[in-house]
Amino acid sequence: MSVKTWDASKLKITVGPYILKGLAEGDFLDVAQGEVSFVMGIGATGEGSRSKTNNRSGSFTFRLMQTSDDNKNMEIIRAFDSLGNAGIFPISVSDLSGFDEHIAPKCWIRQPPTGTYGRDSGMREWIFDTADISMFFGGN
Repeated sequence: MSVKTWDASKLKITVGPYILKGLAEGDFLDVAQGEVSFVMGIGATGEGSRSKTNNRSGSFTFRLMQTSDDNKNMEIIRAFDSLGNAGIFPISVSDLSGFDEHIAPKCWIRQPPTGTYGRDSGMREWIFDTADISMFFGGN
């Protein structure tokens, strides 16, 4: 029986020219498809069918520590988009100790994160949308 080890430091997350390092504690990344791949239909007599949606959209949600320098880098991307519609960058997520691979060639920031402040340092949640995501969950 083999023992496998998950190591969050082996997950390489690249947003445009930046490799994210200041990830928040707990769940720091969500990768999601924008819509189901197939829609089921059932006719009046109970016959089933499925329709392919062909929707390849999706999103990446990154949670960074409030103190992370990567927040500044995300703001640079947001400024490019706000000032000149030039904030579209590729995103790739690769598990260097496994086989998970998520790629989108053109992504943009949906909106700035919510600013929450308290006694303890918190996190900033950055959501990127894309019209064309490729997701592969190959395990570790």
